[in-house]
Amino acid sequence: MIGGMAAAGKRDRVTEGGMMTGSDPGAVAAQNLKERGVKLVRFELPDMHGVSRSKVIPIDHVAAYGRTGLNMYGGVLALDTASL
Repeated sequence: MIGGMAAAGKRDRVTEGGMMTGSDPGAVAAQNLKERGVKLVRFELPDMHGVSRSKVIPIDHVAAYGRTGLNMYGGVLALDTASL
């Protein structure tokens, strides 16, 4: 907000709970996806061999994980199948 007015091009939205989401880009993005019918979002991380490791999250939790982070197993970055 600039001087009590929303910045040009910024769209504030009101959630079902009555909260403004314009200051939280993750919440705005999640709301836009939800309005388009998206129900699940996949977070992906490739391992050392390029194999996709992922978690699928319900759309209602995406904004919170965007703010706080999502725990992914760190071993995919350091462990190699030859080290087993």
